Parts: sequence; structure tokens; C-alpha cells
Amino acid sequence: AERDVSINLLIGSSARVTGVEVGTLVNLVARDVDGFQGAGIGNIVAGGLHGLQMAGVVNYAGSADRVAVQVAGAVNVVSGVMNGAQVAGAANYARQVFGPQISVVNVADTVLGVQVGVVNVARLVKGTQVGVINLARKVDGASLGVLTLEEQGRHALEVWGDTGGGLHAAFKLGSRSLSTVFAAGFVPGTDPVPWSYGVGLGVRVPLPEPFFADVDALLLSQHAGAADWSVVGMGNLLPTLHAVAGWKVFGRLAVTAGIDLDVYVPGLSRYPSGWNAGEVRLEPRFAIGLGF
Repeated sequence: AERDVSINLLIGSSARVTGVEVGTLVNLVARDVDGFQGAGIGNIVAGGLHGLQMAGVVNYAGSADRVAVQVAGAVNVVSGVMNGAQVAGAANYARQVFGPQISVVNVADTVLGVQVGVVNVARLVKGTQVGVINLARKVDGASLGVLTLEEQGRHALEVWGDTGGGLHAAFKLGSRSLSTVFAAGFVPGTDPVPWSYGVGLGVRVPLPEPFFADVDALLLSQHAGAADWSVVGMGNLLPTLHAVAGWKVFGRLAVTAGIDLDVYVPGLSRYPSGWNAGEVRLEPRFAIGLGF
């Protein structure tokens, strides 16, 4: 039956709902819902959803050809096109998403909007992924995360030395324009040997081939000697800017040259001996290296 208002004490079943459906446990609709569905456990719509679904556990809809919103305590699923927003406590899935997916885990074939979560997975992203782990085959936009893996994105290694005697390496993962940078370095020939490691965000600036420019903003944890495994915190954190221009010699091999700019911050950074620890101090160094 087609209903404008449906109130279900346990499990409700309708052919179509054009209005409001509220159920204590589960709402089942064989065709479409135009309006609002609310259930203590779950809403299941075999056809299209045009409106709002809210459930304590799970929402399911075949598609949302007009704007729709799903809000669930655990899981939202749209087997077809989702035009609107999905918000869930555990996971969202849609074949194609026009709008935001917000949950712990977001999964879609195609995203034309934004995924915000701990883990975001998509084949094609034309928009933005924001999470701890982002996985995609191709991103036309931005992917922001601690670990970003894009099949057609950047998987690059850069090694370089600087005029302060330091040797460094950085591994970059992300899209062609934006990447997560994992960096480490040390200064040989001193006792104890200073070393550091950290993470940051890198931007690739497009230039006419075979040239390019990279700008990496890093936050490094400083240590002194092999026995120094002090906890990262105030007094040993060093903001650093690594900016280089590059020339692709052949294939993935490139020569890079530029600067490393260390920014010593009061109360945050470990100052070299003889420096006034009460002031911001900039230390630039020339850097030259190789990219792979």
C-alpha cells in the first residue's frame, strides 16, 4: 500500500511512502520514499530515497536521484547514486556520491564531493578526502591524511644533503599536487650524532616539463646520539621548510636544489649551543639531492 503517514510499533511494510514513516524497530518499503523515515533499528528502501532517513543502526536505499540525507548510528548504504549526505557512526557506502560522506569508514566507487573519516576508500575522487588513511585509484582534487595511497598519484623518494653537514631522506605519498611527507635525517661526523625524524605536508608546484618545484612543511623531532630516545614533545620539536626546484633527468630520476629553513621556536625547539633560546631563530641551509 502507498501511505502518507505510517506509524509502526514493531516492523512496518509499505509499497511506497510519501510523507512520514516512524517505526520502533524496522521500516520496510518496496519502492520509493519521498519524505522522512525514522526507526530505532533500521530503514530499508528498495527503490529511491528522496528526503531524510534516520536510524539507530542502519539505513539502506537503492538510490537517491534527488537530494537525500542518511543519518545512522552504525551504517548507511546506497546501492546506486547518492545525491546528498551520508553521516554514520561506523561506515558509509554508495556506488556514486554527490556530496559528503562522514563516518569512521567511507567507501564509494566515485566521489564528487568529500569523504571525511578515519579510512576513506574510492576508485575515483573528484573532490577531497580527509582522513588518517586515504585510498584511491585516482584523485582529481586533494587528499589529506597521514597515509595517502593513490594508484595514479605520487610515490616518491628524495635524498639530499645540506651545507650544515646533514644527510636527509623523505618518502612522499599522495596525489600529484599534495602529499604526506615522512622525513628523517642525521649529521655524521659529530659525537653524539644529532638525528631527527618527522612528518609534514608537501605541495608539488607544476612547471614546464622537465622542471618542477616542491615545497614541504615539516615538523621534526630532534634527538642527540643513539641513546636519545626521548619522547616527542616540548623542547625537541623543530618546524622546517624544505623547498627545492627539480629537473627530471630521465624517467623518475631528478636532480633537486634549494633550501632547508629551520625555525627555532621558544619553548618548542632544542636550540644549538650558544643560541639565545628566548627568541625565534631562522637557520637557512643550501640543499642538493636526488629524487626518485
